[in-house]
Amino acid sequence: MDLELQPTANRGGNGIAAAPKFSAYVVGHRVEVTFRWPSFVQSCFGASQCVNTPWHIGNRADVDVCAQSPDGAIDSCGMTTVIVRR
Repeated sequence: MDLELQPTANRGGNGIAAAPKFSAYVVGHRVEVTFRWPSFVQSCFGASQCVNTPWHIGNRADVDVCAQSPDGAIDSCGMTTVIVRR
């Protein structure tokens, strides 16, 4: 599985995201994902020009989770939008 966080304002763009460590548990027909919200997201303006940008309370963020088959192909992805609370 892959987990990626990005500011909703940057949806569809590239060069800005965070990929925190996470754990995933299968519960019935669902997967529950647990992770610690990172303090910063990387904003990149080229391969070597990345800056740590802090999250702010009230910002909207997309949470993307993708499941992979054993051969490495991505089978399905899910996305939800959340509000940064702390």
